[in-house]
Parts: sequence; structure tokens; C-alpha cells
Amino acid sequence: RFVNFDNVQIASSQGVHAPTWGLTLLEAQQTPLIVAGEIGRQRVVWIGFDTLQSTWPLRISFPIFIANAVEWLNPASTGNSRLTVRSGEPLRLSLPQAVGRARIVSPDGAEKDLVLEPPSREILFAETHRQGVHRLEAGTNSVRFCVNLLDSFESDIRPRAELPMGKFGGVAANTVKRANTELWRWLALACLAFLVFEWWFYHKRTA
Repeated sequence: RFVNFDNVQIASSQGVHAPTWGLTLLEAQQTPLIVAGEIGRQRVVWIGFDTLQSTWPLRISFPIFIANAVEWLNPASTGNSRLTVRSGEPLRLSLPQAVGRARIVSPDGAEKDLVLEPPSREILFAETHRQGVHRLEAGTNSVRFCVNLLDSFESDIRPRAELPMGKFGGVAANTVKRANTELWRWLALACLAFLVFEWWFYHKRTA
């Protein structure tokens, strides 16, 4: 029989009951088609039909599903090497194998050893107050993550006429003063004038 989802036709599917360990992502009548979950801390994605016996590979949703499934099945892959964490919030990362020790290298090069007892496949790091790129080394895994403010107001460095200080106060500007004047144009002009003078002086001596 054919089952339609997102204009996709499936020739046949297996008639099974939804497992207790998984979450049904797609189902047809009383049988699940796609299930995702964890078995013994091992992530699993189960598809109850032959994708080659369907029109799914011809749809844009198929490569998107594959990419998301690969990233979810392997959280320590290179796709997660650019993790971003808000400053002050803990980093929670799953590993493909259990480890007993891990190491965090902060942006200034300082190293901090983490002891995991018992050997765990998940790392929870709460000391994310220093902004910058950190490196996590756990077994054979090396993951980089960035601690960022992720605050659009604090990241806005444009000059303001008033700067709020907390919820009920603020500081207003009463004068305008120019700062951080760029001097490179004047230095470049002086260097150019010196080169022109040197060229003129050299040709005057050899004339």
C-alpha cells in the first residue's frame, strides 16, 4: 500500500508497535515509520520502510533529514566543533564513548582537568564565564566551543545619547567629544611626501 507524507509515496512499510525507548517522528495509521531515541545511552534512528522503494529521495526533505540525523547521532562530530554557549550557562555535550577524564583549555591557555566518576558519556561544564573560544579534550575527541554574550544590546557598540544603568537608572550625555581619531591618513601622507622629496633629491644630485 502507499502512504503519503509531504507528497511522498511509500510502497510498503513494516507493521510494528512504537518502542518505549523512542519517539515516533512519523507514523502511518497504526504503525510508526520513523522513530528516534536512545537505547543504553546509544542514539538510534529507525526507519520502517525502504527509502529506495519510495519517492522520498527525490524530495528536498530527504537530504535535510539525513544531515540532521547524522548530526544528532554523532554529537561529537565536526558539525558540533563550532558550538556556541551563552556566558554563564553550562555546556552539555554527549560523547560517542565513555571517558573518565576530560580537559578544558580556556582562551588564555589555562587548562582545567575534569574528573568524571563513574566514566560518563556526557560532560557538563558550568564555568563558562570567560568569553572566547574554549577547547574540550575528552579521550580521542577534541571539540571547540565559543562562549559568547549573545546579547544584542551589549554587543551594540554604537555611540548612544543615553546609557541605561540597570532597570531604573541611566546616564545621559551632555557634551559631544570626538575620540579615537584616526591618524593613519596623516601618517600615510607624511610618508608619501618624504618619498617624493627623496626621489626629487636623488634626481637632483644625479642630474
